[in-house]
Amino acid sequence: MNLSPSPLPAGVEPPAQAATTQDDTPTQEIHYFDSFAIGDAKNRFETLLKKAQKNPVAITSRGKPVAVLLCAEEYEHLQRLDDAYWVARAEAAIAENDWMSAEESEALLQEILNEPDED
Repeated sequence: MNLSPSPLPAGVEPPAQAATTQDDTPTQEIHYFDSFAIGDAKNRFETLLKKAQKNPVAITSRGKPVAVLLCAEEYEHLQRLDDAYWVARAEAAIAENDWMSAEESEALLQEILNEPDED
């Protein structure tokens, strides 16, 4: 069973995933159009919502992004991209006859859950 990513159809990109260091610190900085500290976000929520209708806005805690607010249309777009990615992966697995039965999948998950932590 090949668990590596399958090729995707033209135009379908995998979901973005930030590279991280060992302590989960992003290795590359993401730039937002605007950011609000948590307290400012609470106090200026209406302004925050208006800005988020145009561009994603970061909510920060101690200077680090902890959440991103984006308009519903952009969120729905990202959901469609994510769905297309996973449909393409499933279709590629089916085409290559590279899939697991429900029983095989359950056994693999149980094996993974029973593995000792590597810490």
